Amino acid sequence: QINVDNPQEKKNLKEKLSQLITEHIQQNDIKLNVEELQSLKAAIKG
Repeated sequence: QINVDNPQEKKNLKEKLSQLITEHIQQNDIKLNVEELQSLKAAIKG
C-alpha cells in the first residue's frame, strides 16, 4: 500500500496511472497489472 501526503507525489501518481492505462489500452492488454493500478488508485484517494 502506498501512502502519499505530498501533493506533488500524488500528482505524479495520477500521471503514472493515466500513462499505465493509456499504454495498456494501446496494447489491447486487458490483463493489466491490477495490483499496481489498485495501489495507485488507493494512493491518489488517500
